[in-house]
Amino acid sequence: MTTAMSWIPPEEGRSGLLLGLSAGVLEEGLFRLAIVPLFLLEVDRHLRRYASIVVTAALSGLLFALAHEVTASLDVFSVSHFVTRFLFPGFFMSLRFFRPGPAFAVSLHCWLHVVLPFVLH
Repeated sequence: MTTAMSWIPPEEGRSGLLLGLSAGVLEEGLFRLAIVPLFLLEVDRHLRRYASIVVTAALSGLLFALAHEVTASLDVFSVSHFVTRFLFPGFFMSLRFFRPGPAFAVSLHCWLHVVLPFVLH
């Protein structure tokens, strides 16, 4: 599905609504409840707490974007989709893990997968 805003990844369409809901729970479980704490344990050894949180969010956001871009299609790399995935569901959602917390991150991710398809398409 083509969108007027090319930076929006294609999985945000209405046809992917149920997939999006499950992704909200599964991705948050993997990235925010497993990867973020593991990264933080390592990064905390080398940096002050605030810097550790920012670096951890950036690393997990990068991994999040790479995971989506590699699995989406091996022959087409979209810089705009990569940047969108890194900034919003990657970096921003990893920061939300720390404040207000993991439950907020999971809820927001699921809610966005319900709302975005109707707002953006």
